[in-house]
Amino acid sequence: MARTKVAHYSPEDVDFIVAGMFPATGMVDGSFITIEKEENPYTSIKTADGKVARMSNSDQTYKVTLTLSAMSDFNSTLTNLWLADELTGQGKYPLMIKDNLGNSLFFSGTAWISEVPITEYSLDMGVKEWVFTATQCSQYFGGNYSQAGLVQSLISGLAGAIPEIQNAFR
Repeated sequence: MARTKVAHYSPEDVDFIVAGMFPATGMVDGSFITIEKEENPYTSIKTADGKVARMSNSDQTYKVTLTLSAMSDFNSTLTNLWLADELTGQGKYPLMIKDNLGNSLFFSGTAWISEVPITEYSLDMGVKEWVFTATQCSQYFGGNYSQAGLVQSLISGLAGAIPEIQNAFR
C-alpha cells in the first residue's frame, strides 16, 4: 500500500540565525523573510538569424530582508551589530535561514546589514525592515512533505488487513 505524503509548514519553525548565535524573534504576520538573488544565473542574447547564446554569471550576491515587529527585542541585537560595523568595518558574519519542518535552506558565509529600517511612529504597532547583503551563498529550495505519521500508517495497515475497518476509513 502506498504511503501518504503530508505537507506541513509552520512560520514559527523557520529560523533566521545571524552570526551563528543570534536567532531572530518577533517576526511579523505575513511575509517576514524575503531572499532575492541580485543577478540571474544566465543572460542570453539572440542574433538576427535566430541563434541564441547565453553567458554564465557566477555572482552569488543576494538581498535578504527580515521584517520584524517594531516591538521585537531582536531590533536591539541588529542595531548593535550595525553600530559595531559602523565603528569597526568588521560587521560581516554568516547568515542562515532554515525551514525546520522542511528541507529549504539558505546559507551565506558573509553577510552584513546594508540598509537600516526607516524610523516611523504611528497609531499601528509598526514594523522594522532590516536589509542584508549576502555573499558566498548557497540556497536549496526544498519541500515540506514527509511520510505519513506512525498512527496514520498503523491505521492504513489495519484498514488493508481487515475489510470492515477498510470500509470505515473510506
